[in-house]
Amino acid sequence: SQAKPASATEPHAPAPVADAAPAPTVGPPPPSLWARLRRAPPPPRSTTPPGVSPSGRPWGAPHTLLFAAAAAALALTGGEARAQARPATQADPARPDPEIMRRAMLRTLIQSNQIVFEKEGESFVPRCRCGPKLAPGETPKMLIDVLVATEDKRFWDHYGVDPIGIARGMLRALVRRRAEGGSTITQQLVKNAILTSERSLNRKRQEAQLALAVEAAMNKTEIVSAYLNQVSFGATQGRDLVGLRMAALHFFGREPRELNLGEAAGLIGLLNAPTRNSPTLHPDHFESRRQLVLDLVQQSGKYARAQIVAARKPLRPRGPRRLDWPETRWFVEIAMAELKNRVAGFAPNAATRVAVAFVADRQNALEIGLAQGLARLSKSIPENGLQAAVVALGHDGRLLGALGGRDYGASQFNRALAMARPAASTAKIFVYAAAFDAGRKPAPALLDAFARSDNEVAEDLTRDVGVEAVARMARRHGVASPYAIRDARNVALGANSVGAIELTGAMLPYVNDGLAVRAHATFGVWRDGEPVFWRDPAKPAPALSAKVTQQMRPLLRAVVAKGTASGHVRPALQASGKTGTSDDNKDGWFVGYTPRHVVGVWLGRDDDQPVPGLTGGATSEVFDAVAAQLAAQTR
Repeated sequence: SQAKPASATEPHAPAPVADAAPAPTVGPPPPSLWARLRRAPPPPRSTTPPGVSPSGRPWGAPHTLLFAAAAAALALTGGEARAQARPATQADPARPDPEIMRRAMLRTLIQSNQIVFEKEGESFVPRCRCGPKLAPGETPKMLIDVLVATEDKRFWDHYGVDPIGIARGMLRALVRRRAEGGSTITQQLVKNAILTSERSLNRKRQEAQLALAVEAAMNKTEIVSAYLNQVSFGATQGRDLVGLRMAALHFFGREPRELNLGEAAGLIGLLNAPTRNSPTLHPDHFESRRQLVLDLVQQSGKYARAQIVAARKPLRPRGPRRLDWPETRWFVEIAMAELKNRVAGFAPNAATRVAVAFVADRQNALEIGLAQGLARLSKSIPENGLQAAVVALGHDGRLLGALGGRDYGASQFNRALAMARPAASTAKIFVYAAAFDAGRKPAPALLDAFARSDNEVAEDLTRDVGVEAVARMARRHGVASPYAIRDARNVALGANSVGAIELTGAMLPYVNDGLAVRAHATFGVWRDGEPVFWRDPAKPAPALSAKVTQQMRPLLRAVVAKGTASGHVRPALQASGKTGTSDDNKDGWFVGYTPRHVVGVWLGRDDDQPVPGLTGGATSEVFDAVAAQLAAQTR
C-alpha cells in the first residue's frame, strides 16, 4: 500500500492526556501513634516523690531531655497523627474522597520511578531516577530483617515517627556534640522519594507529617520494599545505583533472592555512607561496617549464633554482573513535553518529583528487541541511514518505555516524540472503523481486504462515509495530528502524518472495550511535599461503541494470521495489529497489541529517502522481536 508522504520534519506534539483508569482505593489506615497512646490503659498511680524515678534514682538531665524530646515529638506530629487516624470516607462514588485520592497519589509517587531535577547553572535539569523495582512480595525477608535491625529497630511498632528514637538522637547529639539520626525508615523514604535532604526544623516537621501519611496509605511491607527500591547504594560509571536489585547485581553479581546473610549485611552497611563504605573503593571500611551490621542483627535475635558466625567469614569475591542500564533520556523528553502541555507554567525545583510510568525492564526489552529485529532484516534491508522509533504501552495507557532512535549516543533526535510521518495503511484502521460506525456490515470480503491492505476497498469506503467521518474517527482513537490532506484517496492511503506515540495509542480502545484510554508518560507532580498536578482518575468515556470494537478486532487479528504480517509475527504472541508502507518504501509501520502490551514500530530514514525492501511486513519483524522480549520480561 502506498501513500504520498508529508513533510518528514512536520512537528508532532504528544496527544493530549485523557482520563486514566480509576486510582486504587486505599482502605482505612492503621491507628496513629497518637490514637494508640490514647487507647493505652492508664499507668498505675505513682507513689514516688517528685524528681525521683520509679527505680528510686533521682531524675537527671539526660532523663529530663529524653522525655522532653519525646513530648516535643508528640506535640510536633500529634495533630497530623489525629488527622491520619480518621478513616477516609467516600461520599460520591463517582468522585473519590480527597483523602483517598491523596493516599493513592502518595502510593503511586513512592512506588513509581521518578524524574528529579538537579540544578545546573540557573536552571534545573530533569533526570530519571529509574531502576529495576522489586515488588513487595519479591523483597527477601532476610534483607528486610537486616535493614530493620540496622536502621529502625522499632519499625514494626511505630507509625512512621518514633519519639523514642528522636529523643535518643537528641540525647546523643547533646552528649557527643554532633548530629545523630533519629529518622525512621518511613521518614527516610519520605526524604528520598518526596522531599530533599534539606536540614531545617520546618522540613523535619513536614517529613514527620508525610511519614504519618505514608503509614496511613501503605502497609509496612510496602514501605520497606519501596525504601529498598528508592534508596541509593552509591554510583558507578557516573550512574547512580538506585535500588536493591541494581546494587546486588553490581556488587555481588547475584539477584537479591540469591544473597546470603553476610552479603545482605554488606549491602545494608552501604546505606549510611555509600562512598566511604564502598567495597571497591574502601574495602576496609566496607568490612568494618559489615561486621557492625552483623552485631546489630545478632542483637535482634532473628538469626542463630551459627548463622551469624558463618556470615562473619570473609566474603568470597564475585564478579559483578553486567548491568543493562536502560536508556532514559528519550523517555524524559517525552515526559517533560507531556507536562508542558498539561501543567501551566511548569517550573520545577530541587524538591519537584514527577511520578512516571517508565519501567526499566521494559525499556531494556525494547533495546534488545530492536537490535534483534534489525539484525534479522540486515540481509534484505540496507542499514546505512536506517532509523527507528519504538513505543511500548501497557493496556492502561502507561508509557512503559520508548526509543527515539537506534542509538542515543549517535543521534539524540527523538523520533518517537518530535517527528511525524505518513500513517500509510495503518490509517485504514480509522477508515474501516468509520464505515462500521456508519452501519456497514462486516463481511469476509472486507476482512480479507483489510488483511491484505487493499487500497481500492479502503478508498471506496472513504468515499462512502466521507473524509470528515474518517478524520473524526482518527480523533476518537486519540490521534491529535490534523488531517491536512483531505481528498479521499490520500486519506484512505494514509498520506496524513502522525507521531509514533499517538498512532501506537490508537490501539488502546481495542484492549479496553472501546474506552478512550490515552497514552501517558506521567502520573503526576509533587513539589515541596504537595501534589501540584495529578491525572484525573475518572473513568474514560467511550471512544468506540462495543459493536464497532467487536467488529474491528477480527480484522486486526487477520493481519497477523493471514495478511501482510503473516509469517513475520510468531503465533505464540497472540498479536493483532496493522502494517503500513508509505510511497517508495520510505516508511514502514507496525502497530499492534498482545495480551499484555501495545507496541508501535516505525522504520525509515531521517532524510525521507526510499529504503529498498522496507515494508510494513518487514517492520513487523521488529515488532515480533520487541513483543517477544516484553513477554519474556513479564513471565
